[in-house]
Amino acid sequence: MGSPAVVSDAARPELGQFLRATCNYSEGDLVLSELPLLRVPRLRRLTAEALQKAPRLRQAKLFVPPESTSPALQRLRATTREAEPEALFVKSVLHFNSFGAGPAGQDQVVFPTLARANHSCLPNCLVDADLGTLRAVRAVSVGEELTVSYLDDAGLLMDTASRQAELAEQYEFRCECCRCSSAQDDTRRFSGCFEGDPSDLVFGSDLWRRSPSTVQRLLEEEAKAKASLLAARSGDLEEEDEGHELMKCHRFTSAHRHHGLAFALANEFAFPDPEDAKQIVLEVIDLVLAMPCQFRSNQTKDLGSLAGASRTISKHVLYDKLMGYWVGQLVGNFMGLPFEFLYNDSPMPIEPQGYYDQHSAHSAGLRINSDGRGRIPQRLNQLQGAYTDDDTDIEFVTLHALMEHGLGLNYKQIAGYWKSYVHIQVNGDALWFANKVARENMNRGEIPPLTGSQGHNRFWWTIDPQLVNELWSAVYPGMVDKAVDRAEWGAKITSDSWGTHPTRFYAALYSAAFFSNDVHRMYDIGMSKVPGDSPYHKALQDVRQWHSESPHDWRQTWYKIRNAYTYYPSNCGGVPWNCGVSAMVNGAMGAMAFLYGGGDFKRTVGIAIAAGFDCDNQAPTLAGVVGVMHGARAIPHELTHQVAGNNWAQPFNNRYVNERRPPLPRDQTNTDIVDKVMILASRAIVEQGGQDLGDSFLVQLSPSLA
Repeated sequence: MGSPAVVSDAARPELGQFLRATCNYSEGDLVLSELPLLRVPRLRRLTAEALQKAPRLRQAKLFVPPESTSPALQRLRATTREAEPEALFVKSVLHFNSFGAGPAGQDQVVFPTLARANHSCLPNCLVDADLGTLRAVRAVSVGEELTVSYLDDAGLLMDTASRQAELAEQYEFRCECCRCSSAQDDTRRFSGCFEGDPSDLVFGSDLWRRSPSTVQRLLEEEAKAKASLLAARSGDLEEEDEGHELMKCHRFTSAHRHHGLAFALANEFAFPDPEDAKQIVLEVIDLVLAMPCQFRSNQTKDLGSLAGASRTISKHVLYDKLMGYWVGQLVGNFMGLPFEFLYNDSPMPIEPQGYYDQHSAHSAGLRINSDGRGRIPQRLNQLQGAYTDDDTDIEFVTLHALMEHGLGLNYKQIAGYWKSYVHIQVNGDALWFANKVARENMNRGEIPPLTGSQGHNRFWWTIDPQLVNELWSAVYPGMVDKAVDRAEWGAKITSDSWGTHPTRFYAALYSAAFFSNDVHRMYDIGMSKVPGDSPYHKALQDVRQWHSESPHDWRQTWYKIRNAYTYYPSNCGGVPWNCGVSAMVNGAMGAMAFLYGGGDFKRTVGIAIAAGFDCDNQAPTLAGVVGVMHGARAIPHELTHQVAGNNWAQPFNNRYVNERRPPLPRDQTNTDIVDKVMILASRAIVEQGGQDLGDSFLVQLSPSLA
């Protein structure tokens, strides 16, 4: 048997180098056997021995994309703390070129030739990383490209949209293999669609043209079967009721044994045998690919969205992202406070990258608030930790309300918590604008949403709700629609109409950030959750257009935002009072910082602060989003650990001092707060059709994210 050739195709440069068969292979033939360049434990700090392999890895010239275009490499840089200069390179090679080996894939292995094999969702070869072998899984002809799967068996049996999303997220390419290019999704197939056709196949344009009633019936049956499977997954049913739901799903999958739900039912509940179900699905994939591609792309998209998609996330990763949500907000808040409302006519001359006090700001030629906001490092050092401000204190109260009343928290219950813990004046701090009026309305006996309505709250249009409702997205990670709905529910405590729409945008960003780090995709998801006739939707469109016109100069966009959106509503007054607290101009500035920041923590936060206006609120909102995208570990330590001469072991010394919301306890820890959020998120994931898998969760994503 000849060894495969490492080749490239000038007509298809996107393939890079790949493997081509130099002879014919039969099923089971050994194609290649080789020794690894590197084998390391997954998710461990690189050893000195591993770093010493960097020259060999460079010599092998394996694929690593440019860091400027790779979110994965940007994340790796943010989390690489090794002093050795080769650490980032070695991690990059492992990310894009390694195979899993050992029990449960606990090791990463890089091979000099096997690393060149491209992915296919219908591969012709299989890698055994423990043995270092490549074997044909079907007949392969000379000259044919040799392909492997970067997905596991369960991943290969996901629908096309889910497979492509997984590959794009992890490996940053769009799969165009024969399965993904087919107009028919081979995981969503129905029996009896064509009379006399033994292949039991497929939605196609001919089916839609001839049998609309049949199509509708099948879609309804599929939806009911999926609902039964989700109900059984929830864990909320008694054993007998769970069995009834499984039987409902089983009746559907018995009639359509090669439908994706058949494998899901078998794989998760061993009902029927998982291997039998898997084999049935795999056996008919080739039949689909042999059929003509008749199904129009818009119809494929519509049907695929009905099926939905799920993603797994380890509990360790989820917790780190939740910590990023909380600690990120603290960092942004303390970075932005010194400059609150000081830059309204022009942006700051710099993008702040750290904490400023009176001395450092004056030395840099910056304006700074002369009260306690100009002594942030000293205050953090005095308390030996973080403390309450208006970006976290109301979320802190809502968190306690959720722990008492559950995810179904209603307006009467949250009003009770506001009346008990959200006081208009406390320790020299006060509520302002929409929050203040809503609280006064509660004193008069009103219950939300009346407290925030236009007829009862003259500041319904201010920034307040977008900075106190991020919690809902932390509770509903990846479940964008639910997060947006609940965040808007919270926004209506204080606000109304388009005053709630930036809250919807940010809620979508936060929820999506648990499973995506593509800034432009997240922006589109967020914008899709804002009503199309909203002035804020128009602002988001404008910001995106202005960014495309000046992609490297956010200051040009800043002036366009200020000229177009400062005076919303038209009777808001002057700048800063009260137009400077409008949800419109601040929401637009935040959207700008998100686009121009590109997912980089310091740059995003720096732009949000430099944009001025109510910058101590935009900065924490954006810092929390990026904190979720990359996790708390990616937030620079000089902003969380090495603060004011301290070298704390945990972010902000694992301390959160509640000065503003008594009688809730004063001394809190950040880990205790995030533990509570984790408990709520765990409940929400299962309640929304996901599953607790032990050390990870299966999350049912919203269609816009899937």
